[in-house]
Amino acid sequence: MLFSETDCRSWAEIDCQALRENWEALRSHLGQGVEVMAVVKANAYGHGVESVVSALCQKTEWFGVANVREAREVLRIAPGKRVMILGPALPQERAAVVAGGFCPVISTLDEALAYSQLAGVGGMEVHLAIDSGMGRIGVWESEAVEFARACRALPRLRVTGVGSHLPVADEDDEYTRHQLARFRALVQELRDQGLVSGPVHVENSAGAIGFPADAADLVRAGLMLYGCSPRPEFQARLRGV
Repeated sequence: MLFSETDCRSWAEIDCQALRENWEALRSHLGQGVEVMAVVKANAYGHGVESVVSALCQKTEWFGVANVREAREVLRIAPGKRVMILGPALPQERAAVVAGGFCPVISTLDEALAYSQLAGVGGMEVHLAIDSGMGRIGVWESEAVEFARACRALPRLRVTGVGSHLPVADEDDEYTRHQLARFRALVQELRDQGLVSGPVHVENSAGAIGFPADAADLVRAGLMLYGCSPRPEFQARLRGV
């Protein structure tokens, strides 16, 4: 049976002004020079990637997605914006990552080798993913220096950033403070050895709210942009999208 739009008895209304105000609320909470990446994976958390990217493309230079299909969609809506693929690409997707000019986050030497071989004369940029406690993605922090050195030695591969992820920034401040301190020390070591340059990013919505002084160069904001604060003290500053 076919239904017309007038037959639908429920729908979602997306408030793009609220979305922009939430972005500004976070931006004002952070220090000068910290950029905000808008994470729009999973159809912008179900809010509609077309509307969300269009609403935020004048505010942010970075969009974060989970896979190549999402990256292509974002670039179609906002040509010229920087798109970071936060999840690992399948081997058969890597050529599309290179062709699209997307920035992958890598955590294995196999990924690095593959991108090095696929990259053209001008090379390509990658960010290194460090597992500092999430246990989901990234090279373990004790192996990060060796991994970064191996990546830097590969032709046509430019290591232009490094990131990690906070697993419990919404519920365990003590653990998060220790994790941030370890990651900060590791990044300093990588920089001292000339192994990484460019933006450092570790904080999600909860981290950016609870630990703004440790925001590094870039925060990856998802949940809070849509009006839901993972930390209750910030909820009054957000509007439901």
